[in-house]
Amino acid sequence: MYYISEKEMLMLIFLLYYHMSFVLIPHTFDALSLANKMLQEFWCYWNSEWADFKKITILSNSEK
Repeated sequence: MYYISEKEMLMLIFLLYYHMSFVLIPHTFDALSLANKMLQEFWCYWNSEWADFKKITILSNSEK
């Protein structure tokens, strides 16, 4: 059985919502602006997680 990570789950939820905002409710400006806000927040979250990962990698390399 394959378990997905929290990041993958968030990305799936975001992509589903973004798809719905374009396909199911294309004339609703609020849905589109909300989807764009979600994209910005997710991108900030993704970058902060990646920055933490890089810090851990740099620290572990400097300890050698």
